[in-house]
Amino acid sequence: MSEIKLINERLSKSVYDSLVYSDGLSVDAIISEMFNAIMKYERDQFLEMSRNLGLDNKGNGYYERFARAVEKYFTLHVPRDRDGLFKPFMLEVVKKQDQQLLDLASILYRKGLTCHEIQEVLQDIFGKKLSESRISQLSTELNDMRDMRGLIVNYLATITAS
Repeated sequence: MSEIKLINERLSKSVYDSLVYSDGLSVDAIISEMFNAIMKYERDQFLEMSRNLGLDNKGNGYYERFARAVEKYFTLHVPRDRDGLFKPFMLEVVKKQDQQLLDLASILYRKGLTCHEIQEVLQDIFGKKLSESRISQLSTELNDMRDMRGLIVNYLATITAS
């Protein structure tokens, strides 16, 4: 049996045993651990490549970031390097998901929902409570963009009329 196949079988058994024998461990917790392990591996590979290029970069702890799993949000421990150059690929997936959440809040606001109603919808669907102040900030940004668009349209109308 190949080494990688053996590792995959052990990993599968470990995940299964964790779900069967642990109290309160959820699928979300396993997903969180997997994300963290993948990002740590990415950083290790990044640092090894840096050393091969003659750079003296080292790991420099972690910072926390929230991400959504199956049932709720969880905390990721994102590894970093001393030079601040490492950007985990897995984090891009999380960022895209966060942007989609903000886009949805903006759409709901444009449809006429109040900040409180938007907050309730996001809590019900995603299990994440976006603060009313953040929703209000998004609405202000939308209004600013509308105002800017109006100014541009008026400016273009005066130029073409001349």
